[in-house]
Amino acid sequence: MDSIVTAEELDYVAKNISPRQSRRLLRKLGLKDPTIDQVFDDFVTEGSLEKIHQGLRKCKEIKGNAFTFDLLVKALRDIGMTELAENLIVEVLGLQPGENKGLVKVTVESELTRSKVTMSFIASEEDAKSIQSEIQKKLWKKKKDKRGSLKKILDKILK
Repeated sequence: MDSIVTAEELDYVAKNISPRQSRRLLRKLGLKDPTIDQVFDDFVTEGSLEKIHQGLRKCKEIKGNAFTFDLLVKALRDIGMTELAENLIVEVLGLQPGENKGLVKVTVESELTRSKVTMSFIASEEDAKSIQSEIQKKLWKKKKDKRGSLKKILDKILK
């Protein structure tokens, strides 16, 4: 799900992260301490929720299209906020708590051309393994092992 982070996703994170953890998240997302301090100082009278939200907006402004949902989820996990990352995924994907689906990545590597294609999509882990296996079988049958054909096979299976 390499989509650009939305305002709703930023709001969700801002509402569910502590001010202390928010500084760690903003650093992980690439903001430097002077920038974080400036944003927090600019919104000192607004309260911690607004400071966090503005810090996340600053990340989006600086990173532009590179500030993706995957990047936000990875940064949350990297700072130990795994539960918030998972809850964000559940919220964004509209899943029910406990539903065995999430954001998964399937990587297919070609032995002949040494190329690799990775795609993210919503599925259960079992489905992802099954898809990966199906892709490998189709590649084996086709013997067309160019990077372009890897991508086409992934696209066909995931549609």
